Amino acid sequence: MKRTIALIFALAAAAPVFAAEETLQDAYGVISHVSRPGEDKLMPKNFEIVNRLGIRFVRTDFDWWRVENPQGQWHFGHLDTMYAEAGKRHIEILPILTGGVKWWNFSELKKWQEYIGKLVTRYRTKSPYWEVWNEPNQPFRWKPKAAEYAALLKSAHETIKSIDPQLKVLYGGTDGVPLKYIEETFRHGAKDAFDIMNVHPYNKGGVPEENLAERLAALRRLMKKYGIDRDIWITEFGDTTASNSGLYREPLAAAFREIGIDPAVTELAVLGLADSPGLDTAERFPKFKSLHRIEPDELKKLDPKRYPVLLPAKGEAFDMNHFNELRDYVRKGGTVIFPAGLPLYYNIVPADYGLTRYEGTGWKYSSALHIGWRTFWIQKGTPTKILSTEAAEPFREVIANPVHVPTSRFLTGQFLKGNDRFIPLLYGINGEFRGVTAALYRLDSDLKGNLIVFTSLGAGQSITERRQAEVLPRYFIIAFSQGVKKVFWYSLRSWENTPGNPEAHYGILHRDHTPKPAYDAFRLLTGMLPDGSTVPVLKQEGRVYTASWKRPDGAKVFAVWTAMDELPYQFPAPSAPFKRVSLSGKETTVSPEKGMIRITASAQITYFISR
Repeated sequence: MKRTIALIFALAAAAPVFAAEETLQDAYGVISHVSRPGEDKLMPKNFEIVNRLGIRFVRTDFDWWRVENPQGQWHFGHLDTMYAEAGKRHIEILPILTGGVKWWNFSELKKWQEYIGKLVTRYRTKSPYWEVWNEPNQPFRWKPKAAEYAALLKSAHETIKSIDPQLKVLYGGTDGVPLKYIEETFRHGAKDAFDIMNVHPYNKGGVPEENLAERLAALRRLMKKYGIDRDIWITEFGDTTASNSGLYREPLAAAFREIGIDPAVTELAVLGLADSPGLDTAERFPKFKSLHRIEPDELKKLDPKRYPVLLPAKGEAFDMNHFNELRDYVRKGGTVIFPAGLPLYYNIVPADYGLTRYEGTGWKYSSALHIGWRTFWIQKGTPTKILSTEAAEPFREVIANPVHVPTSRFLTGQFLKGNDRFIPLLYGINGEFRGVTAALYRLDSDLKGNLIVFTSLGAGQSITERRQAEVLPRYFIIAFSQGVKKVFWYSLRSWENTPGNPEAHYGILHRDHTPKPAYDAFRLLTGMLPDGSTVPVLKQEGRVYTASWKRPDGAKVFAVWTAMDELPYQFPAPSAPFKRVSLSGKETTVSPEKGMIRITASAQITYFISR
């Protein structure tokens, strides 16, 4: 798909900046569960690959259930073996201390301290850093509330420091950057119980440029409020490549045929970054003539005759300040694609520290577009998951191979008006239950357009292997530029035991250890930006991002990319000889034009190296 944008421009020349003096030290890490059954047998192979990647740290769980089982009987053989293998390859282990035993609860701090004490005493000379819990803010019954986590962290900090004051305690990496949860733990005493702050700022199918820097800046503002001036690490983030590439193509083709739209001669309008890697319309949608990216303020002028199809959001959230313009587009006959989840379920509203948050809206806005839905938390008898997916009867010829992506959200026609029609495209099956997971709403009442809705959230969170390779170096560079000291990618190897399960496809290696493109992108990054390099200086010029740094060998590196689009870019040519390196690692020469380098910047980062 050729991309077009509302405003094509040539960026002004900007020379690379190499101002940072601080350097990266043991900055790269990766998650590999080498301390768990199954993966421990692959430990030597995994460690060899970690060495080839130029990575020093491996993060893994020190599961309580495996070291004390049954209660009172301690087992350390698997960890002893792991440390021996790691030592041979000069790999440092970051342990995760966590619960998970049935005979313990959060209030029993003495047992918790005994578990920690046994491990830290045994391995304190091998692991200088200890992470206390993993994602404590997740809403599961075995996850501690903020006050409970503060108590766990304080007792762990006390125990670890009593064994060796030089050891460093990490705040348990939170799922996302939940400022409210973190602040509540600070208020309960956690602010004095860690040496290193730690978060997991997943973007799940988004782009790192969208809000990574802003979330990290907001975290620093919160820490400053409580007088906390400590390093920040990211001990987990990444993107899954679970297979759902066929979810959209055939159902959308069926819907467009029903409507009478030919994508090949149609311009698709996209609001903001709705066309993020999780959707990747160029690969997962029927091929459109072109893509026209618009900003929210342009929505009110969007003409359905010129742009018959609109993609307004990548998930369930939308800025309702622009809802009337969206509804007016549908009223005038426009076709809207809602690609993941319940349409308009969350309003995007301002939050503390300069961020935004999602505020639930129920049926308020979706019903105004005549969209109905049911879920297990609203209607009794609705399953929490589906076991299979099938095409609706009228479309089985077009949707020959429906892709199964789990969901617990189902569509209905409960808010139809006048001559509106609700046309199922896909059904989710669980026993006797058949719920609509994708549908076409053909509106012929006060609204005259069409709505195409897919309810699976996972569909908008999984990205292609090519996209995973594109975003990986950008995540690291942006995080380092914001002062993050260490960054760990999740994960080294994919399980790949379930095709549609996002959790099983995060790795940069396949199950059989063959590399995904992200492996090569990671290896190239650690060569372009190795330990000892200066911290990258990040700049944004329009929609183009650049970063520059000096390597320990004296070479200067200048990186150029965009979040999504292909855009013209130019910068002054270095005075010394230089070379250009693409994301694939291919080296080429570039001839300056009147002292300037002119390129087409894209989501695939390009490195320029000069001496």
